[in-house]
Amino acid sequence: MENKILKYKLKIMEFFNNMPKELPEFINENFTLVIDDLKGGDAKDIWPVLTMKWIKKYKLSIIGTYNNKNKFIFTTNNKYGIDAPLFKKGSLTTIYTIKDSNSNLNYILRIFSNDETHFLDLPKIKNEYVKYKNYLIKIYFYGLIQTIDNNFILKDETIEKLKDIKSYQFNYIITKTYNTVAYDAFKITNMTNIQKYNFVINNIKLLEHLEKNNEFHTDFKITNVGWDNKDTMDVILIDYDKNTIRQISDDLLIKNKDNESELSFSSSYPPKYIGTGSKPGNYKKFYIKNISQFNKFSVSGLAQIIDSLELKFTKSLIPIPKSDNYHNILEVNTDAISSSIYLNSLLYDEIPTYTQIYNIFIYLKDYLSH
Repeated sequence: MENKILKYKLKIMEFFNNMPKELPEFINENFTLVIDDLKGGDAKDIWPVLTMKWIKKYKLSIIGTYNNKNKFIFTTNNKYGIDAPLFKKGSLTTIYTIKDSNSNLNYILRIFSNDETHFLDLPKIKNEYVKYKNYLIKIYFYGLIQTIDNNFILKDETIEKLKDIKSYQFNYIITKTYNTVAYDAFKITNMTNIQKYNFVINNIKLLEHLEKNNEFHTDFKITNVGWDNKDTMDVILIDYDKNTIRQISDDLLIKNKDNESELSFSSSYPPKYIGTGSKPGNYKKFYIKNISQFNKFSVSGLAQIIDSLELKFTKSLIPIPKSDNYHNILEVNTDAISSSIYLNSLLYDEIPTYTQIYNIFIYLKDYLSH
């Protein structure tokens, strides 16, 4: 009888020991790209290197240099795609889905160009993880990814291999996988109306938190934020790097060769009160009167998030009590919320503060459709 109990206890222990375990955070590890036979053995400058490796056997892994038990396998739903196993790419970052070969748990791999100092080792980033940890991606590994392959030329997203061989080295982070907005026929499919509302509220809280620290998000938009908990709809900055959060200071503007002011960073939805220009991030004329007015810079990105979510209310026009708490906005058109509360105004003073925007949405909650 005792032997049976002992065997049972050992089986229970073995079960718990073999359960998938989340990785520890902030492990500095260098990885090497390998073509894996599964038997044990600026973004345009990054993704072709991985794709050249991938198409040799349509399998790819990274293995730790310091600890070869750290091994991740690339996953993809588009095995033979022209840029496989790429998941997504931005102007500076390539993104891949990977799984831990030990636990089979899924993670996100983000690869950047190789800077002399990895952005996670910068004092600025360490400070941001102290101030904004609840809003920032959980990072498990970071360091360098290294490999050797053919040199290449990229023509219209087609890779042309050259004869010479080159060593490649990139910075990377491996992060937790978060929920992001999913669409079908331009309609969001993975959020209820109340989840959308909570998500808006939490995005406003984030911007308010940044403003209190004299900082702002440079490229605020719906594709750059996600959530972890579907009940609380907590906001996570999924596309995060050294330029995501900026201090409000004079270095936000630079002079070009024509002695005209431009932004020193790129942004998809710069606010209209800042200025106008031929392309995002470059402006010929500035409406902004002083640097302190950058505190509302993310407001157009917030408007894009609100418009994308298409919140549903029981009324199309909702009267707002006249009060400083609401920036003297008298009513809200729920079919066009962002414009009816002046989020895209050309006039800085006409745009509510984040606290006032928050108060408006708290008032609107009583009219939210369920």
